[in-house]
Amino acid sequence: MNGVVAAGNQMVFGRTRIRVAGLQPAGIYTVTHPYGVKTFTADGFGVINDTVTVGAVPVGLVPTAFSLALTGPVGPFLRFATGLVPPPPGTIGNPAAPQTVTGSPCGQNFFRVAGPGLPLGAIQTTLFSTVIGKIAQTCGNGVLDLGEQCDDGNTLNGDCCSATSRFEAAGSACPSTNPCLNTACNAAGVCVGTPNMALCNDGNACTTADVCTAGVCVGGPPLSCNDANVCTDDSCDPAIGCVHTPNSLPCNDGNPCTSADACAGGACVGTPIPGCTCTPTTCAAQGKNCGTILDGCGGTLTCGACTAPQICGGGGTANVCGPTLRLTATGRAGETVLSTPAGLRIPVGTTGSAPFAPGTRITLSVTNGRSVFWSGACSSGANKTPTCTFTLNADASETANVQ
Repeated sequence: MNGVVAAGNQMVFGRTRIRVAGLQPAGIYTVTHPYGVKTFTADGFGVINDTVTVGAVPVGLVPTAFSLALTGPVGPFLRFATGLVPPPPGTIGNPAAPQTVTGSPCGQNFFRVAGPGLPLGAIQTTLFSTVIGKIAQTCGNGVLDLGEQCDDGNTLNGDCCSATSRFEAAGSACPSTNPCLNTACNAAGVCVGTPNMALCNDGNACTTADVCTAGVCVGGPPLSCNDANVCTDDSCDPAIGCVHTPNSLPCNDGNPCTSADACAGGACVGTPIPGCTCTPTTCAAQGKNCGTILDGCGGTLTCGACTAPQICGGGGTANVCGPTLRLTATGRAGETVLSTPAGLRIPVGTTGSAPFAPGTRITLSVTNGRSVFWSGACSSGANKTPTCTFTLNADASETANVQ
């Protein structure tokens, strides 16, 4: 309208203008619109004519003039919601036909006048006849603009849509909150997850050897909470793990000079028999070499400690050091390698270990009876066999290649 804009004369402004005629002179009216609510008194002709402009200062006069309009009530811009004529691509509305809108910061996507003389006290419409404007072509605005392959609403790399709104190369790393998925871009702007078989934590303290299966962390064998104490009731709480609750069951404190033995406070307590004496036992006599045992006279004996990686109670034998077997399972996914006696249950793709009593005869096998190439402490040479049996006398390692 005013010709070519000269440098320094550019300006931005925000404006709300309300014009209503045909009202009662001097009547008080409330106008509600997408950017606020305001009360007016109609003039002597029954007219409301109100204009509020914020900004409209040439940038040549005030270098920060462009930011003035941001302090006004207008924003964000209203946008087409529904209507007979959708807006052309890249625009926010179409003045060719009335339409409903979205974008009111007040949640008031309508125009209403309330006051005297109006039908039912107010008139209201959700239709707007002129909503017009072009969307700036900007990478990171969440709109697929001309020349862009993608626009995910940010200007970050590493999420399959680059900082320049281009598809990132196939195989590029992309973020994942699921440890059971290996994620990579597919060259079409999508982060694709592939299930893995990594070790994981299913959030349940009562499972062990958790492993990823089909994209989900699956708990392994249940945690053993048996503390070998008859005076506690053993259970497992998924939030905290093993719980040992003292009971009051009858028991035997191992002292022949007590009677009426009963559990109290998690320990076996007996009543002394007057005049009775006994001779304490020894660790060697009981075949024990670690931990604490009853001495047979109401006291306890400390039988030493195990040298790592052996642990006390290996293979379920209390107060005896046990060697450790480390087992790695490879080959066919979805299978699990097991030990007899129980102790190892290793899904293919993982490694685990367990202690056993010295001299334990161990048989290794696989779910579904599949054949295996065994190597390590127990070897099948170049042959495939469903099981492998050997005696464990010292720490050892084994690899099972499941076929």
